[in-house]
Amino acid sequence: MNINESNIRKIVGRYPVGDFPPFSNSDTKACNQYARKLCNKIESSKVLEVILEPDSYGSGYASYFDLFITKKDKSFYVQKDGYIEIKGISLYISRLAPIAVFGEGEKAINETDGFASHFLDCSCISSYPVGDWSIELNEVRNFLNIYKYTLLLKKEVLKPLWFSVEIPTILDSEHVFDALFYWED
Repeated sequence: MNINESNIRKIVGRYPVGDFPPFSNSDTKACNQYARKLCNKIESSKVLEVILEPDSYGSGYASYFDLFITKKDKSFYVQKDGYIEIKGISLYISRLAPIAVFGEGEKAINETDGFASHFLDCSCISSYPVGDWSIELNEVRNFLNIYKYTLLLKKEVLKPLWFSVEIPTILDSEHVFDALFYWED
């Protein structure tokens, strides 16, 4: 998929973009199902521990699925005072185009409130926690390739938007990343 003004405007408007079905057919429901199948495949991996974030972050719409990936051996779990901190990789899989990004992520789990996590921003794209993540990243790349998804690079999404577009989000909206992977409340 070309990252150009026309395609970005379509994605911001919740319109699918891509060179193959279901994205080329402009069927939003079919694109969402296709992306969901990819998420399910990644979740079923024997190599990865995966936590799929809720579909909509509560009342809003996300243009992507948010998967948190960490090591299966739980070596990146750290017991803190009253909660467990987990370091890993946040993977955003677009619902509207065959694109994805990843970056270093973190979760906190406590018994009373459940999970707490953060949103990726374009500054941490393509980063991961200290250590060897090659097995996990290779597994993710293999699944993305099977489903013909492109893993975007930091330099592609860090570019400032060169045109005016209203992104339906309460988060930052100055970069290509913000237009492709947005959450509206």
